[in-house]
Amino acid sequence: MNHGGRPKLYYKTHRAVDPAHEIITAVEVTPGAVNEAHRMLPLIETHEANTSTAVETVVADSMYGTIENFLALHERKIRGHVPLLKKTHENKGRKEGIFPEGAFTYDPSSDTFTCLQGRP
Repeated sequence: MNHGGRPKLYYKTHRAVDPAHEIITAVEVTPGAVNEAHRMLPLIETHEANTSTAVETVVADSMYGTIENFLALHERKIRGHVPLLKKTHENKGRKEGIFPEGAFTYDPSSDTFTCLQGRP
């Protein structure tokens, strides 16, 4: 990442914590460009492997609040206390010329969106 012309290291630390004992049970360090939403399932799997216990509840910030993660939690019968990313960022810092999802028409047969001018 470049701040004011000087390159700087940029990374993220992702961790799972046992809330009963306040012990970190899984940790992963990634480059800053890695989408943390994609790290939730590996953290759950590492926690389960390290503790030999099944995860029952996940508490995470909105960056983990993706449809994919909600579906994965549901499939595993894990309770999720995670804000929906889309709702959290709705109307925050929207840039001119970027349209909301509702401005597009979704076609499930082709799994495509069509813009206001009729172009996919």
